[in-house]
Amino acid sequence: MLNFLRNRKYDLFEEETYHDFTITSFDSACSLRQRGVAICSHPSQPIFAVITNSNTETSKCLIYHSEQKILLHTIELEEEPCCLVFHENEKWLLIGLQTIIILWDIKSGMRLEDIHVEKGVEDIYSVQMDCIVFCDIAGLGSHTEGFIVKWDVLQKQIVQKYAIPKGSKFRSWTYLATKNFLAISRYRDVQGQFGCEIEIYDWNKNKLVQLFQHTFYCIKMIFTHNGKFLISSHKLDGLKIWEISTGKCTATFNEGRYSWILQLTKDDRYLFVHGLIHNYDLYVFDLANYELVYNFPNKCWLFCIHNFGKKIVCWYSDSVYIEEQNNLFQTTMKSCNIEKIENNTEYLGCSFYLNENLQHVAQGCIFENCSFRCNVVFTELTRSRFINCGFGRQFELDLSCKHLKFIPPELYIRFKFLTTLNLSNNKLKKISPQITNLTAVVSLDLSNNKLKHLPKEIVKLTSLSELNIKGNKLCSNEKEFLKSSLPNCRIYF
Repeated sequence: MLNFLRNRKYDLFEEETYHDFTITSFDSACSLRQRGVAICSHPSQPIFAVITNSNTETSKCLIYHSEQKILLHTIELEEEPCCLVFHENEKWLLIGLQTIIILWDIKSGMRLEDIHVEKGVEDIYSVQMDCIVFCDIAGLGSHTEGFIVKWDVLQKQIVQKYAIPKGSKFRSWTYLATKNFLAISRYRDVQGQFGCEIEIYDWNKNKLVQLFQHTFYCIKMIFTHNGKFLISSHKLDGLKIWEISTGKCTATFNEGRYSWILQLTKDDRYLFVHGLIHNYDLYVFDLANYELVYNFPNKCWLFCIHNFGKKIVCWYSDSVYIEEQNNLFQTTMKSCNIEKIENNTEYLGCSFYLNENLQHVAQGCIFENCSFRCNVVFTELTRSRFINCGFGRQFELDLSCKHLKFIPPELYIRFKFLTTLNLSNNKLKKISPQITNLTAVVSLDLSNNKLKHLPKEIVKLTSLSELNIKGNKLCSNEKEFLKSSLPNCRIYF
């Protein structure tokens, strides 16, 4: 049985977390000695599977139903497990062991077939129709030898085979089913300088399509679903996006971090990145601008995208968690006149005529190339961003009476256009010098907090005409400094 243990919610303006998600914890049916080996999610149903492993007990594959919170199947594994994937036909679960791939029927809960390999299983990819692609190799680097194999499950035979020559310095590979493309990375050693080569191979035409070269060797790769780009992770040099048609590197980001697990949402908008060995945090990047939009600093070992990207299944040291994120897929509004803001919506080139007598909320919204034609007051802007927007009138963010202990750095970075900021009646003890980023602010209310000092940089807010610092503990010298440094500002002590 799965036990529904806890829910925990984090908000952009609460505690010390800058993302917003709900965690549901499941009893993983594993002892503390066990560790997660692999985890994957069903492409359309609320089902996920995990493989556990320990030195003292038999390895198991556990299949859960995330909504009903029940354990559907427990599969005893006779060999060391290595990988796990649901097939795109939605009927099968593929479990990779050392020398066997188990074909498990989800509906009947039956073990349908064992596919035996010659050397050793290294990753499995689902293919449309009734095929799978897997790597049957021994060793990595200069000692690698083996094949990448496409196997017809119904015909029980090899359809295609790509030979990996011995000594080819093979490092990693990935597969794109829609175009039947292989991507293979190799070490490269030229006059003592190490690097990598990434080959894009068209399996239909049996020819090389593209060759990418880079200084640092490739750890992991993934194709975008539309087949236009390859994303690669490199030691010491972060993530790179390669355009397959031109062979050019179009972006580099997440430098300095190891990225061992890469997953994309179906629309190729969000990239999930996990460090695995060197950094257990989970990062989410928006590929529209390569901005880090979420960071789950929870030291998870493994993860998979679940329920079309709205949830994430994470394996921690002894438990499985569902982290629910309701902002990964959004409604899009283009070139519309808007009178009311809807949450989890992307607004592109829209004009806003909001009711000036109401306070407004935006949760999980993106405003890009939009125009606000009215005075507007927001009381919440959780997980929301403004990109190249115009504000013709007053734009106020009212965060009063929210028990804030600190101001998230995102506020200073994302909302530079604010004309009025109300932070009154909170528990603030400190204001960051970054407040000078709010160059448009005219009115700033910091009253009734626990402030003993204000940063000297606050005098650089040249547009500031009203400052309320009543109900704080500022010393008389600081008050005199503010008076003399802000002669054109009305200050309330």
